[in-house]
Amino acid sequence: MTATTTLALVIVLAACSGTPSAATGSAAAGSGSADETTVPVTTALVVRADVPVLVSGPGRTDALEKLQVRAPFDGVLLALTVTDGDHVADNQIIGWVVSRDSQAALAGSQAMLHAARTTEERRDAKRALELATRNVVKAPLHAPEAASCSRIKSTKARGSRSTSRSR
Repeated sequence: MTATTTLALVIVLAACSGTPSAATGSAAAGSGSADETTVPVTTALVVRADVPVLVSGPGRTDALEKLQVRAPFDGVLLALTVTDGDHVADNQIIGWVVSRDSQAALAGSQAMLHAARTTEERRDAKRALELATRNVVKAPLHAPEAASCSRIKSTKARGSRSTSRSR
């Protein structure tokens, strides 16, 4: 061993021994008791439990398969009862659509009622609103059936080679 290595080893051993040495100074060695150097420690019992992990951050999701939902007529989406990531069953109602004509009749009768100044105008507007509400054309939007979706996929995979057999 070289002299430098030996000196370093002696300093490390002296620091680990817990006794004051010349390196720490004689002031620390002679002043105070052992109570001044103690540090209060808080302890707790060890318990086995689940630790919830929550990770959040910006991002986007991509659908594994995109399906189109077609409304039975042109209209306004009244309600959508599912959100991204929801599991949807075959033919489940996922929303409601109101025809454009019905939406226009409702909006027009509500505007008439709001603009009405006389009793007769209010009566006519209320009657128009009642008729528009009673005659609303509203239809549910259904999720596509999985069987038809898988049929579409298999037809696309086979391409023009698919043939039909008659018996």
